[in-house]
Amino acid sequence: MLHLHHCVSARSFRPLWMLEELQLPYQLHMLPFPPRALARSFLELNPLGTVPPLTQGDMRLTESAAMCQYLAATHPDAGLDVAPTHPAYGAYLNWLHMSDATLTFPQTLVLRYGRFEPTERQQPQVVQDYTRWFLARLRAVEAAVAQSEYLCAGRFTAADVAVGYALLLAQHLGLAAQFGPDPSLLAAVAGTARLPAGHGGTNAGRRRTGRTHHARARHAALKACTLAPQPLHGAPSMFKRLIGIAALALSFTALAQPQPTVVDLPTRPGVTQRMLVITPPEPKAAVVLLAGGHGGLQIFPNGSFKWGEGNFLVRSRQLFADKGLMTVVVDAPSDRQRAPFLNGFRQTAEHVADLQATIAWARATAKVPVWLVGTSRGTQSAAYAATVLQGADAPDGVVLTASILSDDKQRPVTAMPLEKVQVPVLVVHHQQDGCAYCAYTDIPSLMAKLTHARRSHLITATGGKNQGDACAAFAHHGFNGLETDVVGQIADWILAP
Repeated sequence: MLHLHHCVSARSFRPLWMLEELQLPYQLHMLPFPPRALARSFLELNPLGTVPPLTQGDMRLTESAAMCQYLAATHPDAGLDVAPTHPAYGAYLNWLHMSDATLTFPQTLVLRYGRFEPTERQQPQVVQDYTRWFLARLRAVEAAVAQSEYLCAGRFTAADVAVGYALLLAQHLGLAAQFGPDPSLLAAVAGTARLPAGHGGTNAGRRRTGRTHHARARHAALKACTLAPQPLHGAPSMFKRLIGIAALALSFTALAQPQPTVVDLPTRPGVTQRMLVITPPEPKAAVVLLAGGHGGLQIFPNGSFKWGEGNFLVRSRQLFADKGLMTVVVDAPSDRQRAPFLNGFRQTAEHVADLQATIAWARATAKVPVWLVGTSRGTQSAAYAATVLQGADAPDGVVLTASILSDDKQRPVTAMPLEKVQVPVLVVHHQQDGCAYCAYTDIPSLMAKLTHARRSHLITATGGKNQGDACAAFAHHGFNGLETDVVGQIADWILAP
C-alpha cells in the first residue's frame, strides 16, 4: 500500500493528483501545517519535517516532482510517462524539474516573507523580487504551449501535473492576475465549476471515462480537503487550461475545508479581543479555545501565530472544526499584548468581561451553544469565568483539559468555588501527566467540587508520546499523539443529547 502524507495546498498535491490519475489504492495521512512544529512525531518518518513523503514498504520519497516521475515510470501503461527513447524525453524531465526548482521555489519565498514570518521579519522587497522571478520564468510555459495543448509529447503527462501545481500555488498567492494569457478566464472558469458525479466514492475500481484525469483530480481534492484542479476542454492552450486548474482551486477550497478568519471583537472600552475563527458549514456547537502558558498567542492578521502554535488546543483547532464545531481560538486582549500577557490576569473581572463578550459574539454568530475549553493555565480562565458568569451570560458548558490542580503563583482550579458552576463540565486529564501543577492524583478533589454542575464527567487519557518539559505542549501534559482521539471524545460529549 502506498502512503502519502499531505498538508492543505502543499506540494504533496502533486503526488495526490498522480495517485488519482493512476487509480492506485493509497492511504492519505492529513497533517497540520507546518508538520515539523505541529505534528512532531512526523519527524520520525521524515527528519526534514516537510511534506510529502510517499512511502511503500522500504521505498521512501520526499520530493514531489520525483514522486510524479516515479509513479508515472512504474505504471507506464497509464500514459503519464515519457520513455527514454522518446524524442520528448529530455523536455519531459526538464519540465518535471523546472516545476519545482524554477516555478515553485520563488513562490515559497513569497509565501514565507509575505505571509508566514512575523510582521517585523517580513521582507516586501524579497516578495517583490521573487514575484518578478516567478513571472519571468513563467514565460517558458507560455512559449511551450503556444502551439500545443500539452507541455510535451503531445499528450497529458506527469509534467503537466507538476507544472499545474506551480500555477495552482500562484493562484493561491494572488499572482494569477499577472499571468500573460487572458487572466479574465479565471473568473469565468471558477463561475462554471461543478462537482463531478460520484465524487464521494473511493478511487478503487473506478473506470476511465471521457472525463479521464480531470474528474479524478477533483475527486482527490475533495477527499483530501485541499485545492482541486479542473480542465478546460477546448481551451486554445495548455497554459489557459492550467490557469483554469488554479482558478478552480479557490472554489473547491470553500467546499472542502472552511478557511480561518481573524476577528477583532470590541470587549471593553478601548479594548479588542483578537480571535482566529473557523466556521464549518452548519455548526452544531461552538468552542472557545483558551491556550495555556502566558496565553499571548499574538495572532497576526493573516492567521499565523507569533507564539503558542504548538499548544494542544491551538494545534488541534482544525480537529474541532472537523467535528462540526465553530472553533474560536482566543488571544490575549489588545491591552495585554506584552509580557506578562495573561499571567496574573486570568482571574480578573476584565478577563471575565472579555470572555463574556466572546461567548455572546459566538452565540449570536453561529446560533448554537457555546462552550469554554481550556488547557493547562487556560483551565484557570475557563473555570474562573464559569464561577462568575451566570444565567444568560454563562457558557453552555466547560471543558477542562490538563487542569492546574496546584499552584504557588495563581489560584488553582481546585481552590475556586466550583460549586457555583451549574453548566455541564467535562474534565480531560492524562494519567501520566508529569507536570508538578497537574498531578492526576488530585483529580478526585476537582471532580468532588462539581456538585451543582448539570452533568460532569472525567475522561482519562493514556499513552501517546512524552517529549520535552513535563509541563510543555509535547509532553503527556499536551496529549501528544492523542490529539484526534481526545478531541473526538470532547466533541462527542459536547454534542451528546
